[in-house]
Formats: sequence, C-alpha cells, structure tokens
Amino acid sequence: MSTPDNVMKFRARYEHIHGWGLFLLFVAAVLWFWFAVLLFLPYSIEGSYGTSTTCESRFSVEDLDRDRLICVDERNWPELLAVLGSSVPVSVVGACLYAVGKTNVQMSEHAESLARRIKADLKDQAQAHVKDEKDPVQAVASGSADGTNGTNGTNGTDGTDGTPSHTGL
Repeated sequence: MSTPDNVMKFRARYEHIHGWGLFLLFVAAVLWFWFAVLLFLPYSIEGSYGTSTTCESRFSVEDLDRDRLICVDERNWPELLAVLGSSVPVSVVGACLYAVGKTNVQMSEHAESLARRIKADLKDQAQAHVKDEKDPVQAVASGSADGTNGTNGTNGTDGTDGTPSHTGL
C-alpha cells in the first residue's frame, strides 16, 4: 500500500519539528557544559604587562578574599546564572518540539499500519466470501452461508440438556 502524499507531508513536517527539538536540546546541552566549565574549572587572567593570575574555580572558593578581587570580577555569579538561565527555555522548547514531533510521526506510522491490516482483513474476508459462493455445498456444511453451523438453524442440540438433536439430519 502506497502512502498518500498528504500523509508523507504530515510526516515530513513533524520529522522537521522533531529535528528542531533535537537541535535545541543540543544547544541546551552546550549551554549546560559551558556553565559547568565556568563553575568548576580553574582559570587564569591575563594582566597588564604580560602577567598572568591563576584563579581557583568558583565552586571551590570558600572565602572571596579581597586580594583576589580580580578573580571575583572575572567570573561573577550573574554571568554564570545567565548562562544557566538561558539554557532553561531552550531545553523546555526543545523537549516539547522533540516530543510533539516524535509522537506525531509514530502515531502516523501506527495509523498507517492499522489501515494496512484492516485492508488486508477486508481483502481476506472478500476472498473467503467469494470462495463460499463458488462452493455452496461446502458453505452449507461448514455453516458459513447462513450464519449457523449447518444443522438446520440450530446449534446441534435439542436445547434441554445439551444432547445432540437428530432432527436436523
């Protein structure tokens, strides 16, 4: 069964949305990694006349002493929180786009497989009906022509104690 063009367009649109969700989740992961680098790794600051000052990571600093004010000014908390805060909406939008795109593509595939199965079942039923019409003696014997099991419209018992009825033979 070929897939109609509108179904293919639907899938392509939501696969595109799914891709954007993955991209935004990747951007959020990069922002989280950048935040972790700024917070946990030691860093150095180039001073005047080619001097360099090595600073501890912001996470390991217990007391921000006044003689290392240059280190505190280089990596201040608002910058770190801005990186972390910008990752939140990016990750939320990315997760939503990813979920919507993936769900719609999977639901479309599921609906198509159900349609294929229903079409195959209808085709099998039509073939069985055609076969029954070609051989009416076999259809009556099997009970499929009139909806019974071939015993004169009854279920093969006399209706009292479940013993077979011989009236239909």
